[in-house]
Amino acid sequence: MNTMGLNLIFQMGCLCSKEAVYVKSDKYYIVEKIGEGGFSTVSLIEHSQTKKRYALKKIICHGREDQAQAIREVEHHKTFVHPNILPLLDHALTGCADPVLNSTSQVLMVLPYYPKGHLANET
Repeated sequence: MNTMGLNLIFQMGCLCSKEAVYVKSDKYYIVEKIGEGGFSTVSLIEHSQTKKRYALKKIICHGREDQAQAIREVEHHKTFVHPNILPLLDHALTGCADPVLNSTSQVLMVLPYYPKGHLANET
């Protein structure tokens, strides 16, 4: 490979090593894990085309009750419009939670990313 080709790869970043996640038709790259809780993780993601950064909350559902609860969280998030509550920008459900088949589902929630830590620091 010539020098120009290597420069282009370094400028763009190696896409082969970035983990991708799809929310509906949008593709995002996971940049880093931001936090972790009992049932979910939050990652910093970057839109593949716009390069804009977001927070992705990924809820792992081990059964149908977990999945129903996660979907309720999405529905509640969509109904609240308040300056102190992060708006839900997009969401998706992947897989099918079934403890008999030992399969899980994931509820993915795309939220704004605040690099300064929280809403109070953004003004």
